[in-house]
Amino acid sequence: MIRQKLLRQLIFVGLIFIITGCTALATPTALPTLIPPTATLPPPTDTPIPPTATMLVPTETPLPTDNPSIFGTILGRITDLDGPVAGAEITLKSFQDEACVKLAESTGGLSEEEKKQLDTCSKEVAQVTSNTDGKYEFPNISPGWYSLSIFWKLKGTSEDYVNLLDDEFVVVALNLNGEYSVLAIQKAIFRFSAEEPMTIDLNLSK
Repeated sequence: MIRQKLLRQLIFVGLIFIITGCTALATPTALPTLIPPTATLPPPTDTPIPPTATMLVPTETPLPTDNPSIFGTILGRITDLDGPVAGAEITLKSFQDEACVKLAESTGGLSEEEKKQLDTCSKEVAQVTSNTDGKYEFPNISPGWYSLSIFWKLKGTSEDYVNLLDDEFVVVALNLNGEYSVLAIQKAIFRFSAEEPMTIDLNLSK
């Protein structure tokens, strides 16, 4: 009797395992919810970008232009207290976009990261020398944000240039190892459309 009772218990337990296994197999696995065709998936990204981050395009990427097929000319004439300036070095610097312009024109001081961004989004694109009449010209310039800086050596001392002012340029008198020179830096970065020539003169004879 004891053996029969034990056998019945073993058979009962075995049936429970069989029934449980069949139930698990018969229960359908829930399928993942399909995304409707109209849903927009977020683009994959390796590193999340904080909302305040500013993405700047590297300098090797061409500057954005209104029309890449349009090229214009930036030109002008340089005159100092002695007349037309021949041999002045005029440097044209470009800025990637308005965010880069804001960094360049910031007066509150830049952080190390902002300085790196400014170095990335701005660069010198061309340099020319003024002729005997003080004239210079940058041809084939695409639309974008630019600024000019002008440097030339003086025939005499720089004392007369110390307090000299100009509407568009900041004028600095320099004395480098007894050689007198002048550096003029444009106060504001300008937008060049390239639709027609742009004239930027520096006249210190007034």
